[in-house]
Amino acid sequence: MLILRKLSLAIVIGSALLSGAVAGVLNHRWGVSTDLADAGRRIADFPDRFGPWECQATKPFEPEIVELLECVGHTSRTYRNRETGESVQVALHVGPTGPTSVHTPDVCFPSQNYMQQGERRRVTVGAAMRWGGSFWQSAFRANNLRGETIVALYGWTGGDRWTAADRPRFQFAGKPLLYKLQVVAAASGIETEKEGGRATCRRFLSDLLPVLDAQVLRPERS
Repeated sequence: MLILRKLSLAIVIGSALLSGAVAGVLNHRWGVSTDLADAGRRIADFPDRFGPWECQATKPFEPEIVELLECVGHTSRTYRNRETGESVQVALHVGPTGPTSVHTPDVCFPSQNYMQQGERRRVTVGAAMRWGGSFWQSAFRANNLRGETIVALYGWTGGDRWTAADRPRFQFAGKPLLYKLQVVAAASGIETEKEGGRATCRRFLSDLLPVLDAQVLRPERS
């Protein structure tokens, strides 16, 4: 019986140490991996111009946001379409899977006085292309007298296709890194009902994603 008790104790201690080690690796407690560090540096190659879109402003994440998301690379930009005059805000960051998979617009936007309108739904961009995939689309209305409405599209990739994941923390578990991309535009002129409509955000993503794939996400495969 003494041997069994000692064996049981050893198993418990071993499991606790293993769990701690796994959590430490997944949360990068003991440093950032080479792959993640390289991915963070490549964010600097985010294109300033592509198709009809031109960057108008770049704003780094606030330090408290960087700490919260544990991101090792990030950018937040405003683009304008020189042909149509449309403006889009885009944010991209990369980091460990856990913190990168949370803090979605339905969680963050209400703290900025925007309320979600209806349910989010999946939309596809470049479905037949290697750089394409699915994104969540949600609409939000400002809680003020003007009541402006914005539309946000967002999704994740761990190195393959973009995915509008139901449970990203679990679906991407085990990935060495995770990217999150979010695009926001004013709802004026955006078709939210018809799939495949010439919506501003989807049109922007159609132009951005192949360039992003070649220059930032997977330049070695191009």
